[in-house]
Amino acid sequence: MAERGQDIQFWEIRKRKGRRKPYEVRWIIEKAEKSKSFLTKELAREHFNALRDAAKEGERFSPVSGEPLCWQRRTDTTYALALSWAAKEWRATDSGLSRKRNAGQLARLVTEFLDDAKIRRDRAPAPLARVRSALIRHAFTFDVVADASASGGHAVRARPAPEADRALLDWVERVSRPAADLAELATLTALLDRSTVRLRDGKAGSKATRRLRRCALQGMLDHAVTLKFFTVNALAGVRLKRRRSSDAVAPRTVPDYEQVRRLLGAVARVRGELEAFFALAYLSGARMGELRALRPDDVLWPDDLTDVTPGWGMLVLAGSSPEAGRCWTDDGQRYEDRELKSRAVGDIRMVPIPPDAVAALRRHLSVHGCGADGRLFWTGADREPVSGWIYRSVWQRARRAVLTPAELGHGLARRVYDLRHGNASLLLGLGIAPTEVARRLGHTVEVLMTTYAHWFRSMEDESNKLLGAFLAERGPLTGQTDGTGPDSEQNPSSPGVPPEDHE
Repeated sequence: MAERGQDIQFWEIRKRKGRRKPYEVRWIIEKAEKSKSFLTKELAREHFNALRDAAKEGERFSPVSGEPLCWQRRTDTTYALALSWAAKEWRATDSGLSRKRNAGQLARLVTEFLDDAKIRRDRAPAPLARVRSALIRHAFTFDVVADASASGGHAVRARPAPEADRALLDWVERVSRPAADLAELATLTALLDRSTVRLRDGKAGSKATRRLRRCALQGMLDHAVTLKFFTVNALAGVRLKRRRSSDAVAPRTVPDYEQVRRLLGAVARVRGELEAFFALAYLSGARMGELRALRPDDVLWPDDLTDVTPGWGMLVLAGSSPEAGRCWTDDGQRYEDRELKSRAVGDIRMVPIPPDAVAALRRHLSVHGCGADGRLFWTGADREPVSGWIYRSVWQRARRAVLTPAELGHGLARRVYDLRHGNASLLLGLGIAPTEVARRLGHTVEVLMTTYAHWFRSMEDESNKLLGAFLAERGPLTGQTDGTGPDSEQNPSSPGVPPEDHE
């Protein structure tokens, strides 16, 4: 047994007749069989003992080469390092979405750090998009297994990949650059720049994308230092110049009230049981995972409330049900039951909903009822929780049905999440205090200001008019004017004092 959580077993040396190197050392790392042959039994025994000694000392073994990482720090690849760190992070969390996001970050980093010279000699057996998919689905996914000696009582083992994907993963290992190349800051900076370029159009990714990519790279480098690939993480504490990008929402993609009305009408015709789902996304601003977790008990109806505007209800958002996928969760379930985003377990968020949303929910319960497990929103004959694939496909059909070519060309409401942005722009446009808007959306005010910067700028003119009306009513504060008002140079406010004496 090597590092806690890594399963290593050894077999006795065997002799195979008729072989040039007849003596074979065999061992297993996390269910993967490894072997190495030698000319004499003495050489085989020496290698066998060295492997066992490394395991006893707790050295981490490479799941690719099968040998201790300390033996091959100069030759082990970035891909092997990424595999090791992915396994470590998988054990560290039970969040399927975190594991899935981590796999996506690593897949992009690994494929952007391939050796061009090796690729010219050993062409990719498939497009890089296919290679990234194989990395995400099969290289960076693991099974959790019970292990009393492991941290937390569990360990992980790699999942077997189909033969076609295995060939892609083997190719990545062959052409991946040595992990030791990650020791230089200039190399890391160039890697970050390449890996954050958007694949669809070649433009710089958002600040959020760069932040996530750097976080993954930083974690992998810290892990490399722990494994003694190099002594320091060159990226630690370094402020890198960012490419120009913006986390603000593009106004052209955010639907207004009338556009949402059109879209909801189309949804009602396409899939009636989802009309209230989309309506609530716009009128409450809740996230998709928060809406998927809703049950009837999470709705406070107007009759239950005495301290709110008549006809208004309240959503009690107590958790989220993100769709991680069966291969990313410990229990193999498609959906998770998690706390609210960036909140402690048990925290809730109370969000008022207007009479229109209350009516939509009442109609939904009356006509469609609840899902098989009691959730408000569902799809399919089995009434399973509404999946992302279903609601996204319904949304795209609705868009194509009612949006104009110009609206489609601008990407209006391209994502269902744009309904949440629509709610934010509606509230801000009505002049509701940013602190209240942030509270309803579950944001900090800082995030609200950054994300919806355009709507704050668009409020400047109205704000100037309000302030100007106040100042006109009260008179100048300092006694100075622009020379056009009643207190101008031709009509000084202090009789007998020459205009040039005014400060």
